[in-house]
Amino acid sequence: MKRAWLITAFEPFAGRPENNSQAVLNEIKKLVSANASDPTLPFDFHFHILPTEYDGCFTNLMTHVETLASKNKQLKKKPYRIHLKHNTILNYF
Repeated sequence: MKRAWLITAFEPFAGRPENNSQAVLNEIKKLVSANASDPTLPFDFHFHILPTEYDGCFTNLMTHVETLASKNKQLKKKPYRIHLKHNTILNYF
């Protein structure tokens, strides 16, 4: 079974059309798409845009994590490891 990765970015704020973290997420999506046919790729990627509201961000993230966990036995074990990298939250299980 492939290891699941949830890669998140933040929605735009302050009137900007795109958050820089979304640009990073979009580039990662391109890399994943370009390598999707590689059977040796050991990861199953999931992408999600988070709100920039302080109170809503973590709740939104954990709702998405729990949704993924309910669909995949591999994700049912806790704790989840959450890494922050360049304003993008990389979550893996």
